[in-house]
Amino acid sequence: MKKNALRDSLLMIVIGVGLTRSGLGQDASGKMTADLRRQVIEAATLELEAKYVYPDAGKAMGARLLANLKAGAYDRIDDPEDLAKRLESDLQTVHADKHLELVYVGDHIIGAGGGSGLSPKTLARLRDFERFSNFDFQKVERLPGNVGVLVIKAITGGPEMRATVAGAMAFLANTDALILDLRECQGGGGETLTYLCSYFFEDRTELTGFYDRIANKLERRWTQRVSGPKYLDKPVFVLTSSKTPSAAESLAYTLQAAKRAIIVGQTTWGGANPSMPVKLTDHFGMIMPFGRAVNPITHGNWEGTGVIPDIKSEAPQALIEAYRRALQDVQANYQDEWMREEIQKALEALKR
Repeated sequence: MKKNALRDSLLMIVIGVGLTRSGLGQDASGKMTADLRRQVIEAATLELEAKYVYPDAGKAMGARLLANLKAGAYDRIDDPEDLAKRLESDLQTVHADKHLELVYVGDHIIGAGGGSGLSPKTLARLRDFERFSNFDFQKVERLPGNVGVLVIKAITGGPEMRATVAGAMAFLANTDALILDLRECQGGGGETLTYLCSYFFEDRTELTGFYDRIANKLERRWTQRVSGPKYLDKPVFVLTSSKTPSAAESLAYTLQAAKRAIIVGQTTWGGANPSMPVKLTDHFGMIMPFGRAVNPITHGNWEGTGVIPDIKSEAPQALIEAYRRALQDVQANYQDEWMREEIQKALEALKR
């Protein structure tokens, strides 16, 4: 999930509001105290060394912050938001990681454990939001020439989203080619990703592995049983943009590596390491990558590089390019004059 969404996820698990600024580790003038700066940095250092996905990088990042603290590099930073930005910048100079973020949450208080456990009330609100947004399955349609399109704005939800995914895939089952539009997808992850991927593989297939640094364990994730017909032996195109992040990249990368889809568009964002919110102090937190994806075919992932498209196109034109190629694939399958005529009309319309 991208940084703005990560920040939102941290804020959503925050509890308590309306604290006065004198309670935020600042003096009467509103400036941060030296003690709070030290607390934030020492807490960040401990968390990085204990949990960051790459142990050597985590240790090096923590050492940089402590060295800067000792050298007085942060002494003149009085504003808490400025401190968060500076610390994050210093971390990124040691090891660039698009999922790593240090945040200040203002007058709120970060819950115990950094929000790793959500309250029933917060969970209920999240579920209501997911249902209200239809689990971010925004659009499903059949284009002329019998090409299906599924627009996904985020990959969210637990088991309750299966009916939505199954409904979309049932609608698309009779199309002859499919376009998955991830150009504006904000990432996500979890069970939705595995469940959706499962529609494109006939046999039980290992989709990806996930290495958890904290547990020091590699979890292998396989296709699941799905409801309704699968989408097999038909062309699949995945649209990407430079903003396509995280779990959306995982979907594209997994299908591409298995030669189950053609990627059309731009190289994606390049963030492959799942993250978790971590509490540093009551008002400072960190979004920390604690694991990494391991594809069973490539034995790597897209961290830092992004998913490289098979067909490069500017994002706004990616749908047209994929649609044209899908129609050409579909046209080759039909001898019926009426069907071929519809496909040809669709191809001619793209030239206008």
